Amino acid sequence: MKVTTAQILSIFVIVIMLASVIGVSFIGWGDKEDSDALPTVDYKEPDIKEAYYADLNGIIKERSDEILIIADTNELDITKLDNSIRDLSLVKYIISSNYNTENSKIAYVANIKLKEKEYDMNFIESLNNTFETYQLYPTQILSFTNPIHMVAKDSNKTLDYDLGYTELKIITETSTLENDSITARFEVMLQKGIPIQIFAYEVYNFSAQPILFSNEKDVDILDLSLETNIYAPDVNVSEDLVKTYFSDYNYEIIPDNNINYTKITTTEANDKVGLFLQDYNSFKATKSGKIFVNSIDYNSQTYTYDQNVDVIVPYDLNPEIPTRFTISGYLYRGEIVQVFAYVK
Repeated sequence: MKVTTAQILSIFVIVIMLASVIGVSFIGWGDKEDSDALPTVDYKEPDIKEAYYADLNGIIKERSDEILIIADTNELDITKLDNSIRDLSLVKYIISSNYNTENSKIAYVANIKLKEKEYDMNFIESLNNTFETYQLYPTQILSFTNPIHMVAKDSNKTLDYDLGYTELKIITETSTLENDSITARFEVMLQKGIPIQIFAYEVYNFSAQPILFSNEKDVDILDLSLETNIYAPDVNVSEDLVKTYFSDYNYEIIPDNNINYTKITTTEANDKVGLFLQDYNSFKATKSGKIFVNSIDYNSQTYTYDQNVDVIVPYDLNPEIPTRFTISGYLYRGEIVQVFAYVK
């Protein structure tokens, strides 16, 4: 169950917000002799609360020992659900729990204190046995800088405010790690211009995004195929046409209606393939091969790879001469997770 921003705000109301208190005042009347006199009333300006939000960047400092569990349920007795949570060996106690009925579904929401900051697969297995579907949201310490720029939710009013501290416990995704650079949303309730409630959660993790890199290198081609692939722009390729150029039926015609072209594979010499392409220049011919990529440079840092990468090259490329390739791919958390290359 993926929790939306709206649901998180609903959880905020359930877990964090205090109940509103409505005050009722009674006015005392004077004696009958003073019935024409106006009653004396001490006017007190109402405590108006204002809702603001602030999006700010920060660094995850460390994980806390609290987690938020949101689980789909049909159980209407919350004490049973609480007891099932308390029975888990890693749980120290339940900070708060309640139901969320948004979108006509019943979700059990529990803020839990753990005995340790980290949980293992045994804890996950215990939750799997307790709930059919659920989501875990760790709480972690966010380090940020002041002032924070806040925007009123019901107007264009803005406010820069120094909270007086630079660390706050926020709800994050399970994949978020220590030292990650993230954006967090602060939901702030002001009263008389002073924050009385703050609820914060992760909205974007810069560190968890794959980084696209690109290098250019002169590289030797390995394992160049003997077979040439000729791609025809039409699904109907005449065999009579092909065998005029490629003798002894040294070819195969492979139609592929899904991508609307025909592939001709042949082991004929490059000069015969070249003659065919001269007469039919709308056709393209390539060979497959490999290159060895030992490392990748990105942002003044070298990342080791040491693997072969499949490449497609022109059919007449000379494998004895190093070829300039554009080598691209993705880095994720300091590791190369994908590499692909093409002839420059």
